[in-house]
Amino acid sequence: MSRFVKTIRIIFSLLIIIMAIFTFLALEGGAPWGFDMKPAQEKLLEFSIHEYGFYVISITSAILIIGAIILFVATLARKTSRATLTIADQDGKVVLTDDAIEAYAKRSLMNFKELKNIDVVCKILGSNNERITAKASAEVYEEMDLSEFSARVKDKLREDINNFVGREIADVHITIDNKKKDSNSIDAKTNSISIE
Repeated sequence: MSRFVKTIRIIFSLLIIIMAIFTFLALEGGAPWGFDMKPAQEKLLEFSIHEYGFYVISITSAILIIGAIILFVATLARKTSRATLTIADQDGKVVLTDDAIEAYAKRSLMNFKELKNIDVVCKILGSNNERITAKASAEVYEEMDLSEFSARVKDKLREDINNFVGREIADVHITIDNKKKDSNSIDAKTNSISIE
């Protein structure tokens, strides 16, 4: 975390604490936990009546609302943390995310020049990370035996993922569409094969 972000978070947290205390004192006139809050409440209410007090409270509230909205949107936009696979040996350990495995699998499929529009989704499954599922889909624009080609792609992808993670745990599913371009260069689906 950068120093700037850390400073902003500290300021935002302090403003929330100050506004929470102000709100509590403004609403609570009794004496909870044996403390008499009346004098503090009267001083804060007197402060808020003045023009400068009104501006301080309004600006602080606006900053808190804007900060809360930014935090809310940033939280929604942030990707949920992905599963990880830890590979340990006597020299230390390596932690792989399923994003990393996904990127590696996509690069592996790009070695097949026949494949276009490659999409890969990898997930690490099991409580002990004992399995990885890879679901890949792609298109080809050449006439070929899709059954033989898909089996070759699947075997290569499984081998590459297993080599990458150092374990025989990959479960690969391949879907390949055979497309051809017509005279108007519009893609038309002609055949599809899926190999589990």
